[in-house]
This record gives sequence, structure tokens and C-alpha cells, in this order.
Amino acid sequence: MLNSWQRSLLLAGLFSVLGMQTVGAENVGAHGDAPSPSQTSQASNLIAQGITRVTGVEVKQTPKGLELILVTAAGSERLVPLILPEGNDLVIDILDATLAFNLRNGVEKLNPTEGINKITVNKVDQSSIRVRISGQTQAPSAEVVPGRNNLVLSINPQGVTARQTPDEEIEVIVTGEAAEDGYNVEDTTVGTRTDTPLRDIPQSIQVVPEQVLEEQQVNTLNEAVKNVPGATQTAPNYIPGFAGFTIRGFSVGDFGPNVTKNGLSTRLPAGTTAIFSNVERVEILRGPASVLFGDGDPGGTVNIVTKRPLRDPFYSVEATVGSYNFYGGAIDLTGSLNDSKTALYRFNASYESADSFVDFAETETSAVAGALEFELGKNTDLNFDLEYSKINQSYPSGLPAIGTVLPNPNGEIPRDRNFSEDSEYSPEVLRVGYDLEHKFSENWSLRNAFYFSYLYQKIRGPFVASLEPDLRTLQREGEDRDSKEYIFDLFTNVVGKFSTGNIDHQLLFGVDLRKYNSTGETLRTFQGTPIDIFNPVYSSQRLNIINRPFDDETSINSIGIYLQDQVTLTDNFKLLLGGRFDAFDQTDENLIEDTETSQSGDAFSPRLGVVYQPLPPISLYASYTRSFSPTIGQSVDNEPFKPSRGTQYEIGVKADINDNISTTLALYDLTLEP
Repeated sequence: MLNSWQRSLLLAGLFSVLGMQTVGAENVGAHGDAPSPSQTSQASNLIAQGITRVTGVEVKQTPKGLELILVTAAGSERLVPLILPEGNDLVIDILDATLAFNLRNGVEKLNPTEGINKITVNKVDQSSIRVRISGQTQAPSAEVVPGRNNLVLSINPQGVTARQTPDEEIEVIVTGEAAEDGYNVEDTTVGTRTDTPLRDIPQSIQVVPEQVLEEQQVNTLNEAVKNVPGATQTAPNYIPGFAGFTIRGFSVGDFGPNVTKNGLSTRLPAGTTAIFSNVERVEILRGPASVLFGDGDPGGTVNIVTKRPLRDPFYSVEATVGSYNFYGGAIDLTGSLNDSKTALYRFNASYESADSFVDFAETETSAVAGALEFELGKNTDLNFDLEYSKINQSYPSGLPAIGTVLPNPNGEIPRDRNFSEDSEYSPEVLRVGYDLEHKFSENWSLRNAFYFSYLYQKIRGPFVASLEPDLRTLQREGEDRDSKEYIFDLFTNVVGKFSTGNIDHQLLFGVDLRKYNSTGETLRTFQGTPIDIFNPVYSSQRLNIINRPFDDETSINSIGIYLQDQVTLTDNFKLLLGGRFDAFDQTDENLIEDTETSQSGDAFSPRLGVVYQPLPPISLYASYTRSFSPTIGQSVDNEPFKPSRGTQYEIGVKADINDNISTTLALYDLTLEP
């Protein structure tokens, strides 16, 4: 086993033979000869070229042993390996390199060929990765195969006769816990529906990573989005399971289609964001995203990425106690269900109960989320997900303006007063589905997913109506109402990589189908007992029940077809071209009056973007994109409203200041055409 001093000398000697200098070689100046000016210049140039991303790992059998291929993006700087023996292991360090997000858990291959026990590829830190090849009786040998764009290592077990007829194709397994990405996440799916570096997407995107969520003890989507500049919360804090905010001046929240999960445009029912114990990170795309996700407001899209099952066991238990009788707990369990680790599970559960400084304002939230992941073959993965949450809480009435922000001759209303002492708001959400991914080859893959979502909401209680002229008697009214939502989402898309001459393409084609059905029923509307806001006498009695029932049903069917091409013209010049066609029909029924209205519409949403990188850490971009959203209702001429259209022009610059800090500056013009 070599110590760190011997290892440094060997690295320096190795690189002097190669005629190259790296950051690691510069550090050996204290132990060996000082680097020459030309070597220092080469090292500086290498640093300026940035970090190369390894996007794939392949292991192939050859007549002499194995080939280990580290795949990099087209135009990336060549990877330079530092090869050193350690006992029966061969350690290969690669500086100025990192693993792409899809490989963040590392790669492991057991017994790939006779004479080799294991091959692992892991991220050491933000700018280096390590390959370890473990021999059975001695350290294998490895040499670089020249003339390849990717790094190709020819591995020989040494002294062991290689098989002349290769066995079955080598199976590469992603394993281990999620790597520590810190505050700076390099890749995302929200901008393209493919795993793409942020710096290559011509639109403003921010990611709130897992480390931030953990350190801030984030429990709701509203708390997560507070980290996003320009996002302003609009949902009331006393409804913990709901998220609502404005991005670029337009509403975004789980009352609409602008919140997605795992890159799929599942129209999340209101209250789904109560489940936050299984959230890994939150991605925010500013501006229209209809070309990817269909109908939606133009302000932006929030994508929630959930935690996936891990191969190695991991167990976590948390408990929280706070003021106003706050009690909470969460568990996170994950691991494998079989010895071969082809069946994995993850289970999350959380519970919170709390009072408030406001009278009668109590909240109880419970949520569970489960995930099963099956490796059906070397190219096929099947995931099952289930989420369930339930909230029981009162619905605080709020306070009149006169007596709070405006003067009242009778005095000031205490801030803790609540005039909806008998109110109840109880949403219950279930979401279940599967996500299937199959790789036809190294460059072509298919994704198919189906999700069913159900929401039941119960509203009970008196609410504030009006303040009498004496400025102390408050009239109250309320309703008892039930509503349900049923949502069916089916997604299918194909991703392919190919080249036309020297131009690289990543093509995305897909079809989304959705069926949405909602029912709303008002059991009764009533007048509550009047109350003195300064000397309240609370009562749950319902007075003057008004027989004003309301029973309606809404059905929406929609289809979306989209095509996107990420084009790499040169190493530093990229295009993003896309378009989507959406069509929908909607039927509204009034079951009390036995009437029915219907409307339909369609829209084409284009997207065009360009990215130019004068230096690897700098991206200059410009983009044009449109959105659409159905406008439900009819004009005075009984004509259905046309869908509203959003249009955005954006230019900006993205800069990777260092491994931990990146920034985006954007100038945009966003308009909504009703």
C-alpha cells in the first residue's frame, strides 16, 4: 500500500511522462521538483476548461479481459487517468471530472470476469472521481486505448487466461446512497424532461437541493420556494397542505397544473404537497412550460423530485416538539427485498399535530408514501408509487379590517380571536401509479407512466359575513360542502441520441393523455349566530338554514403531443427546438337544474432557445416560448372563451463561479393574452 507521499511522487512522475500537468500534480511541488512555467500554464488551462461530466459507464468483455468505458458529453475535455496499484486493487483517479446526476449513486459491478472481484466508480468530491478494480489474487493492469472520444481502459487480470468466448453481456448496477451534491446542483429534468446540465438550458431554472431542505428543516412546499428569488407566497399559512405563490407575476400552486412530480405533468390535486417527508429536491422553471407539460399559467413550473429506493439499508427516525403543543415525527426506511438487490423499497411516513396562537385553530396532518422498484432486466426498470395524506383542521375566519388595521371606536380586536369556532376543513388525497423505463440501446429509451389521483374535501362551518353599523356585531354565514376530484394521467415518451454529420441530437417525442372529473355538492347553506367581536359568546348553532343546494360535475379530456430536439452544433453552441399540440374538451353539468354546457379548444405551443458558451463556465442564452391555459366559461353571446396564451422572450447569462456557486441573470418580457 502506498502512502500519500509515495502516491504524490508517482503521480508527478506519471504526468511528466504524459507531458501534462494537473491540479493534483501541482500539489507535489513540496515533495519533488517545482513545475515548469509551461506545465503551470497547461494546468491553468485545464482548470479554466471546467469539470468534465461522466454521463455513462460501460463494461464490456474482450478476448484479453475487459474494457471499461467512461462516456462523456460530446466536445468534453478528454479524461486523464492516474493509475496506481494498491495491493490487489488497481485505483484510477480522474481529476477535473464528476458523475452526472443519473450516476450520482455510483456504479458497481460484481465479478465481471475471471480474476476480477469488483469494479466500482464513485464520486470523490465535486471535481474528481475514482475507479477501483479489485483483483482476486493480484492487482489487474490497465492501459488507455487511444483514438477514442470517451475514456476507454483496457483491463487485464494479469496471469489469468482471458475467456475467448465472452459470457453474457456485463450488467452495470447503480448503487449506494445519494451523493452529497451540496448547494449547487448541476443537472435537472424540469427544463427539458431529459437529464440536462442547467448551463445548457436556455431558460432560468433554480434547484432547491436536498441539503438545503434538510438544513432548513423544510416541511412544506411553501417553505422550500422561499429560497427562490421572485417567488412570493400567496397561500395562507393556516392551510399547511396547500402551496401557492406567484412567479414572474403569475400564480403557481397546487390548485392548478403548474406543480409536477418527477418530471411528469401529473395534475396534482390540491393538498398533495402535504407529503414532504419523501421529497429529495425542488426544481423551479421560470416562465412558460406548456411545450413540456401542457396547459398551465405562464409564470413558471415547480417540479417535485421524490426520494427513490436505495440498494443499501437506510433507516431514519425523527421527532419534533415545539410551542403551541406542536408534536411531529417522521420515519424513512429503505433497502432491498432480495439478495440480488433487484427489488427495492422505500417507505416514508410523517405526522404533525399543533395548536396555534389563534383560538380554535388546530391542525393534524398525517401522510405516508411508499415506493417499490424492480429491475426486470438489464435494460428495464419498473417503479410503483403510492402517496396518501389527510389533514384535519379548523378554518380560521380572519378579522375585520375595522378594529385591526383601521381604528374602531369600541377598541382593538385581539389578534388571537377566531369567529369560526365550529369550522372544519379536511382534505384527503390518494395518488398511486407506476413508472416504467426501458432502454432499447445505449442511445434510445422509452418511458411509460400512469398515475391515478383522488381528492376528497370536506368544508364545514360558519364564516365571517359582515360587520354591523355598531362596529361590534358580526353577522356570520357558512355552508356544508363536499367535493371530489378524480384524475387519470398516462404518459409515454421516447428519448434518442444520434448524430447527423458533426451535429449531435437528443430527441424527445411523447404523448400525454389526461382525464379529469370533479364533483361538488353543497349540502346546505346557513346563517350562523351573530357574535360580539369584543365580547364573543361562541355557539355552533346553525340558524335560518337556506335550502340552496348545489350539485355540479365537470369532466375534462385532454391530449398533448410534443417533440423536442436538443441540438449540439459545436462544443459551445447549442439549440433547443420544441413544439407541442394540445387539445381538450370540457363538459359542465348542473345536476340540480339538469343543464349541461360544453366547450373545447386546442393550441400549439412552440419553444426556441439558443445557448452560446464563450468560456466553459459562462453560458449566454436567449429563448422564445409560449403557453396556453383553457379559460372556462362563456361570453354574453354564449360563445366559449378561447384559451389564454402566454408569450415570453428571455435573454440571460449563467455563470459557474466555482464548484459550489452558480448564478443566473435574466431579462424577460412575459405577457398573457386573455
